[in-house]
Amino acid sequence: MNSLCMAWLVDHVYAIREAATSNLRKLVERFGHTWAQGTIVPKVLAMAADPNYLHRMTTLFCINVLSEVCRQEVTTTQMLPTVLRMALGSHLGHTWVTPGSHLGSHLGSHLGHTWEVTTTQMLLSHLGHTW
Repeated sequence: MNSLCMAWLVDHVYAIREAATSNLRKLVERFGHTWAQGTIVPKVLAMAADPNYLHRMTTLFCINVLSEVCRQEVTTTQMLPTVLRMALGSHLGHTWVTPGSHLGSHLGSHLGHTWEVTTTQMLLSHLGHTW
């Protein structure tokens, strides 16, 4: 099931990627944080370096969803640094996700902000920090 969900994360159809993210959340809820930290999280985070922008966007979407079910330690030590690296990359001339993208609009990103910043804010909020 793990391999199948990971394959769905890179599907060309948004609804399939969204369903795969939801399935990953359910797998983490079922098999636990330790399992996720060793299996799911590293595979999702590896997608952050993918040259395909849809895969990078899906990484951020997965991080947002998985941060809700993973322990704070996993979120702060593994997920948040990935989001920050991706956001820094966008400031260094690498376009990860632009404000006008479908996913950025869908999540209500604000004019002039990239989706990574919105995701960073959500992660920090989830951890009890303010932006």
